[in-house]
Amino acid sequence: MPLDDEREIILVVDDEPVNISLLTECLKRDYEVESARSGREALDKIFSGNPPALVLLDIMMPGMDGFEVCRRIKEDSRSADIPVIFITAMGDPVDEEKGLELGAIDYLTKPVNTSKVRMRVRNHVESIRMRQSIEEKNNQLLEAARLREDVERITKHDLKQPLVGIMNVPDLLLMSSSFSEEEKMLLEKIRESANTMLHMINRSHDLLRMELGTYNLKKVSVDLIEICDKSIEDLMSYATRIGVEVMLTVNGCSCYFDAGFFVPGERLLCYTMVGNLLKNAVEASPKGGRVHIRLNEVDDVKRLEIENSGLVPENLRDCFFDKYSTCGKEHGTGLGTYSAWLTAKTVGANMGFESVDGTTKVWVDFPQS
Repeated sequence: MPLDDEREIILVVDDEPVNISLLTECLKRDYEVESARSGREALDKIFSGNPPALVLLDIMMPGMDGFEVCRRIKEDSRSADIPVIFITAMGDPVDEEKGLELGAIDYLTKPVNTSKVRMRVRNHVESIRMRQSIEEKNNQLLEAARLREDVERITKHDLKQPLVGIMNVPDLLLMSSSFSEEEKMLLEKIRESANTMLHMINRSHDLLRMELGTYNLKKVSVDLIEICDKSIEDLMSYATRIGVEVMLTVNGCSCYFDAGFFVPGERLLCYTMVGNLLKNAVEASPKGGRVHIRLNEVDDVKRLEIENSGLVPENLRDCFFDKYSTCGKEHGTGLGTYSAWLTAKTVGANMGFESVDGTTKVWVDFPQS
């Protein structure tokens, strides 16, 4: 796109000096007008270091005619994007059709109407400017995306080293026999949590792949009871601290120890999804509230439902699952619910919600197959 003190170059190609003078006079106020009196001279200017923004091209010229000039312009990658407007005495529709088939964007017949020429050139030049602006912005976005990927890659690499150190500490401590069983269990939990975090760091690009629809799902049978128990365990100390009760029932029963509730998916994806939904529910509940996780099987559908005290704000309901949609959380990113929704979609499940009568329910329906 030209700088503020530059003007687009319009190349007028015609073997008649009077036609060149007429078009130059018509356009010189708004553009830098150059001319060529033959097809060969026109191509030399087009392939120079300062090519035109647009070409006004006559057809009937000695030697190389306008059709051949246009063909050569469009077949060369250096000039293929330069718009060509035919201005010619050849008014036959067949000739016009041929010119447009060769790649011209417009076809005007002589004698020229200077107002029409000025208007057509202005419109096409504005189109060029808009396209160049869009391309420039796209390039900036691509560069920003590349920079973000580089930062994420560096961050992932830098996070792994201290995390591996954290994972090694429990192993070293457990070599001592001075710990009680409860303390050993806590050390095992630290190691397990660090290991889960390492897996999540390694899979941090999965969200992008799911957005693009290129995620390679390795579907297996996943026990949601195990996933929910682990998620509750992870959040229990936080929920207790803020005074929120969390409970799980399976098909209406709280005694589910020997049961299994299997759905198709990936364990880590399901763990991340349930963890995000449960964390949101706990954070949204008032002090003294309750979060109830229900696993129910009805007909051919297995449903995970998480209900919490409190209502979703009105301004958030139409965009509840949207990316970056958040309200009222000091450190909220709006990615938790979106990530859960995207995960459900990736494993072939359906997610929905309702917020009425003082409670909010989010559910995920898993098909049997």
